[in-house]
Amino acid sequence: MPVRKFSEKSMFCNKVQLENKDNDGQTPLYYAVVCEREAIAEYLVKENAATDIKDNDGNYPSDLCEANWPWMQVEGK
Repeated sequence: MPVRKFSEKSMFCNKVQLENKDNDGQTPLYYAVVCEREAIAEYLVKENAATDIKDNDGNYPSDLCEANWPWMQVEGK
């Protein structure tokens, strides 16, 4: 059986995947932010990953972002 390879882009293009939460209520965007992967986080936001979803602790991804990435800001916050 051939091995199917996925690019980063193909893995995250689906909106449902962008908003899937783990047991802590965190989406792929949280992991990109916490791991300081700016390019991946920016890509996810440009692909319409929600920046206004709170995790189980009530944090937005921007609350966990130590850097001040302007495209990570939540409107009205």
